[in-house]
Amino acid sequence: MVRARKTKKELADQQGALSMMAPINDAIWIVRLGMACFPFLKPMRHWFESVKFCCDRMEKRMHVSFGLNKLLTLGFLLFFTKIANKNGHVKTKVDGVDMATFFLEEYYSHEKEESVEVRRSLLMGSAITAMFAGSDTTRAALVSVWYFLCKYPHHAEQTYEELRYIDTTDANVLAALPHFNSVIKETLRLAPPTLSGGKRQTGPGSLFVDGTFIPAGIQIFASKYVTHRRKSIYCLSRRIN
Repeated sequence: MVRARKTKKELADQQGALSMMAPINDAIWIVRLGMACFPFLKPMRHWFESVKFCCDRMEKRMHVSFGLNKLLTLGFLLFFTKIANKNGHVKTKVDGVDMATFFLEEYYSHEKEESVEVRRSLLMGSAITAMFAGSDTTRAALVSVWYFLCKYPHHAEQTYEELRYIDTTDANVLAALPHFNSVIKETLRLAPPTLSGGKRQTGPGSLFVDGTFIPAGIQIFASKYVTHRRKSIYCLSRRIN
Protein backbone atom coordinates (compact mmCIF):
# COMPACT_ATOMS: atom_id res chain seq x y z
CA MET A 1 0.00 0.00 0.00
CA VAL A 2 2.90 2.35 0.73
CA ARG A 3 4.39 1.87 -2.72
CA ALA A 4 1.08 2.04 -4.57
CA ARG A 5 -0.19 4.85 -2.34
CA LYS A 6 -3.57 3.24 -2.47
CA THR A 7 -5.64 1.60 0.26
CA LYS A 8 -6.41 -2.06 -0.34
CA LYS A 9 -10.09 -2.91 -0.72
CA GLU A 10 -10.00 -5.35 2.22
CA LEU A 11 -8.71 -2.64 4.55
CA ALA A 12 -11.23 -0.12 3.27
CA ASP A 13 -14.04 -2.62 3.92
CA GLN A 14 -12.75 -3.29 7.43
CA GLN A 15 -12.51 0.40 8.29
CA GLY A 16 -15.94 1.02 6.80
CA ALA A 17 -17.47 -1.72 8.92
CA LEU A 18 -15.73 -0.49 12.07
CA SER A 19 -16.96 3.05 11.46
CA MET A 20 -20.48 1.68 11.80
CA MET A 21 -19.85 -0.30 14.98
CA ALA A 22 -17.78 2.12 17.03
CA PRO A 23 -20.47 4.79 17.71
CA ILE A 24 -23.10 2.22 18.73
CA ASN A 25 -20.92 -0.41 20.36
CA ASP A 26 -23.07 -0.44 23.50
CA ALA A 27 -26.26 -1.00 21.49
CA ILE A 28 -25.27 -3.93 19.32
CA TRP A 29 -28.93 -4.68 18.58
CA ILE A 30 -28.94 -1.64 16.28
CA VAL A 31 -26.16 -3.21 14.21
CA ARG A 32 -27.99 -6.54 14.12
CA LEU A 33 -31.17 -4.78 13.00
CA GLY A 34 -29.29 -2.92 10.29
CA MET A 35 -27.72 -6.13 8.98
CA ALA A 36 -31.10 -7.83 8.80
CA CYS A 37 -33.20 -4.96 7.41
CA PHE A 38 -30.79 -2.62 5.62
CA PRO A 39 -28.03 -4.77 4.06
CA PHE A 40 -27.87 -2.35 1.11
CA LEU A 41 -26.44 0.50 3.24
CA LYS A 42 -22.76 1.21 2.62
CA PRO A 43 -21.48 0.31 6.14
CA MET A 44 -23.43 -2.97 5.97
CA ARG A 45 -21.94 -3.75 2.58
CA HIS A 46 -18.49 -3.16 4.04
CA TRP A 47 -19.27 -5.61 6.82
CA PHE A 48 -20.52 -8.36 4.53
CA GLU A 49 -17.56 -7.88 2.18
CA SER A 50 -15.17 -8.21 5.12
CA VAL A 51 -16.88 -11.37 6.33
CA LYS A 52 -16.71 -12.81 2.82
CA PHE A 53 -13.00 -11.98 2.63
CA CYS A 54 -12.30 -13.75 5.94
CA CYS A 55 -14.25 -16.84 4.93
CA ASP A 56 -12.65 -16.98 1.48
CA ARG A 57 -9.16 -16.71 2.95
CA MET A 58 -9.78 -19.47 5.46
CA GLU A 59 -11.26 -21.69 2.75
CA LYS A 60 -8.16 -21.11 0.67
CA ARG A 61 -5.85 -21.89 3.57
CA MET A 62 -7.77 -25.07 4.35
CA HIS A 63 -7.32 -26.20 0.75
CA VAL A 64 -3.61 -25.32 0.65
CA SER A 65 -2.63 -26.63 4.06
CA PHE A 66 -4.93 -29.59 4.47
CA GLY A 67 -6.10 -30.66 1.04
CA LEU A 68 -3.74 -33.64 0.79
CA ASN A 69 -5.76 -35.96 2.97
CA LYS A 70 -8.29 -34.93 5.59
CA LEU A 71 -7.99 -38.29 7.30
CA LEU A 72 -4.41 -37.55 8.37
CA THR A 73 -3.83 -36.07 11.78
CA LEU A 74 -2.48 -32.53 12.01
CA GLY A 75 0.97 -33.55 13.21
CA PHE A 76 1.51 -36.23 10.59
CA LEU A 77 0.18 -33.98 7.86
CA LEU A 78 2.64 -31.22 8.73
CA PHE A 79 5.45 -33.79 8.80
CA PHE A 80 4.40 -35.26 5.45
CA THR A 81 4.12 -31.83 3.87
CA LYS A 82 7.57 -30.88 5.11
CA ILE A 83 9.14 -34.02 3.65
CA ALA A 84 7.23 -33.69 0.39
CA ASN A 85 8.28 -30.07 0.01
CA LYS A 86 11.89 -31.05 0.63
CA ASN A 87 11.72 -33.60 -2.16
CA GLY A 88 9.94 -31.20 -4.49
CA HIS A 89 6.70 -33.22 -4.63
CA VAL A 90 4.35 -30.71 -3.04
CA LYS A 91 4.36 -26.96 -3.29
CA THR A 92 2.28 -24.86 -0.93
CA LYS A 93 1.78 -21.11 -0.86
CA VAL A 94 2.13 -20.87 2.91
CA ASP A 95 5.55 -20.31 4.43
CA GLY A 96 6.09 -20.43 8.18
CA VAL A 97 3.47 -20.01 10.88
CA ASP A 98 0.81 -17.33 10.99
CA MET A 99 -2.43 -16.73 12.87
CA ALA A 100 -4.46 -18.93 10.52
CA THR A 101 -2.20 -21.86 11.37
CA PHE A 102 -3.46 -21.87 14.95
CA PHE A 103 -7.08 -21.48 13.85
CA LEU A 104 -6.74 -24.49 11.56
CA GLU A 105 -4.97 -26.51 14.23
CA GLU A 106 -7.92 -25.90 16.56
CA TYR A 107 -10.34 -26.81 13.77
CA TYR A 108 -8.78 -30.23 13.18
CA SER A 109 -8.01 -30.98 16.83
CA HIS A 110 -11.75 -31.09 17.64
CA GLU A 111 -12.62 -33.34 14.73
CA LYS A 112 -13.86 -36.16 17.01
CA GLU A 113 -15.77 -33.98 19.47
CA GLU A 114 -17.64 -31.52 17.23
CA SER A 115 -19.49 -31.67 13.93
CA VAL A 116 -18.13 -30.08 10.78
CA GLU A 117 -20.75 -27.32 10.98
CA VAL A 118 -19.79 -26.37 14.53
CA ARG A 119 -16.06 -26.43 13.78
CA ARG A 120 -16.47 -24.38 10.60
CA SER A 121 -18.53 -21.78 12.45
CA LEU A 122 -15.80 -21.55 15.09
CA LEU A 123 -13.09 -21.33 12.43
CA MET A 124 -14.77 -18.56 10.45
CA GLY A 125 -15.73 -16.75 13.65
CA SER A 126 -12.11 -16.79 14.82
CA ALA A 127 -10.95 -15.32 11.51
CA ILE A 128 -13.58 -12.57 11.61
CA THR A 129 -12.79 -11.80 15.26
CA ALA A 130 -9.08 -11.51 14.47
CA MET A 131 -9.81 -9.07 11.65
CA PHE A 132 -12.13 -6.83 13.66
CA ALA A 133 -11.82 -7.29 17.42
CA GLY A 134 -8.03 -7.26 17.56
CA SER A 135 -7.14 -5.03 14.62
CA ASP A 136 -7.02 -1.57 16.19
CA THR A 137 -5.76 -2.71 19.60
CA THR A 138 -2.99 -4.84 18.09
CA ARG A 139 -1.86 -1.97 15.88
CA ALA A 140 -1.81 0.43 18.84
CA ALA A 141 0.10 -2.06 20.99
CA LEU A 142 2.76 -2.64 18.32
CA VAL A 143 3.26 1.09 17.80
CA SER A 144 3.73 1.50 21.56
CA VAL A 145 6.21 -1.39 21.75
CA TRP A 146 8.40 0.15 19.04
CA TYR A 147 8.12 3.57 20.67
CA PHE A 148 9.39 2.32 24.03
CA LEU A 149 12.12 0.19 22.47
CA CYS A 150 13.37 3.29 20.66
CA LYS A 151 13.11 5.37 23.83
CA TYR A 152 14.96 2.79 25.93
CA PRO A 153 17.61 1.25 23.63
CA HIS A 154 19.10 -0.90 26.41
CA HIS A 155 15.78 -2.75 26.64
CA ALA A 156 15.80 -3.14 22.86
CA GLU A 157 19.29 -4.66 23.04
CA GLN A 158 18.32 -7.12 25.76
CA THR A 159 15.19 -8.13 23.88
CA TYR A 160 17.19 -8.63 20.70
CA GLU A 161 19.69 -10.87 22.48
CA GLU A 162 16.86 -13.05 23.81
CA LEU A 163 15.29 -13.42 20.36
CA ARG A 164 18.51 -13.75 18.43
CA TYR A 165 19.04 -17.52 18.45
CA ILE A 166 15.57 -18.99 19.07
CA ASP A 167 12.68 -20.20 16.96
CA THR A 168 10.40 -17.15 16.96
CA THR A 169 7.52 -19.22 15.55
CA ASP A 170 7.33 -21.33 18.72
CA ALA A 171 4.85 -19.71 21.09
CA ASN A 172 6.03 -21.81 24.05
CA VAL A 173 9.60 -20.62 23.59
CA LEU A 174 8.50 -16.98 23.32
CA ALA A 175 6.39 -17.31 26.48
CA ALA A 176 9.49 -18.35 28.45
CA LEU A 177 11.59 -15.27 27.56
CA PRO A 178 11.64 -13.04 30.67
CA HIS A 179 12.79 -9.73 29.21
CA PHE A 180 10.78 -10.04 26.00
CA ASN A 181 7.58 -10.63 27.97
CA SER A 182 8.42 -7.92 30.49
CA VAL A 183 8.72 -5.35 27.70
CA ILE A 184 5.33 -6.37 26.33
CA LYS A 185 3.67 -6.26 29.76
CA GLU A 186 5.20 -2.92 30.67
CA THR A 187 4.16 -1.48 27.31
CA LEU A 188 0.57 -2.59 27.90
CA ARG A 189 0.74 -1.05 31.38
CA LEU A 190 2.05 2.34 30.26
CA ALA A 191 0.11 2.57 26.99
CA PRO A 192 -2.92 0.27 27.15
CA PRO A 193 -4.63 0.03 23.72
CA THR A 194 -7.99 0.50 25.46
CA LEU A 195 -7.62 3.36 27.95
CA SER A 196 -10.73 2.43 29.90
CA GLY A 197 -13.10 -0.47 30.14
CA GLY A 198 -14.88 -2.87 32.40
CA LYS A 199 -17.83 -0.56 33.01
CA ARG A 200 -20.32 -1.60 35.64
CA GLN A 201 -23.64 -0.22 36.80
CA THR A 202 -24.45 0.10 40.47
CA GLY A 203 -27.37 -1.93 41.76
CA PRO A 204 -30.61 -0.64 43.30
CA GLY A 205 -29.05 -0.41 46.77
CA SER A 206 -26.21 1.96 45.73
CA LEU A 207 -22.79 1.49 47.38
CA PHE A 208 -19.83 3.09 49.10
CA VAL A 209 -16.32 2.79 47.66
CA ASP A 210 -13.50 3.99 49.89
CA GLY A 211 -15.83 6.41 51.63
CA THR A 212 -17.39 7.71 48.41
CA PHE A 213 -21.15 7.29 47.96
CA ILE A 214 -22.25 6.11 44.50
CA PRO A 215 -26.03 6.25 43.85
CA ALA A 216 -27.99 3.43 42.26
CA GLY A 217 -28.05 3.12 38.47
CA ILE A 218 -24.72 4.89 37.89
CA GLN A 219 -22.28 3.52 35.31
CA ILE A 220 -18.71 3.31 36.60
CA PHE A 221 -15.60 3.15 34.44
CA ALA A 222 -12.10 2.20 35.54
CA SER A 223 -9.36 4.11 33.72
CA LYS A 224 -6.58 1.66 32.93
CA TYR A 225 -4.27 4.48 31.90
CA VAL A 226 -4.56 6.20 35.28
CA THR A 227 -4.52 3.02 37.37
CA HIS A 228 -1.46 1.63 35.58
CA ARG A 229 0.53 4.79 36.42
CA ARG A 230 -0.29 5.07 40.12
CA LYS A 231 2.81 5.52 42.25
CA SER A 232 1.16 3.61 45.09
CA ILE A 233 1.13 0.50 42.85
CA TYR A 234 4.21 0.83 40.65
CA CYS A 235 7.55 2.15 41.89
CA LEU A 236 8.56 3.39 38.42
CA SER A 237 5.11 4.50 37.44
CA ARG A 238 5.93 6.47 34.27
CA ARG A 239 8.63 4.42 32.57
CA ILE A 240 9.46 0.82 31.81
CA ASN A 241 10.63 -1.00 34.95
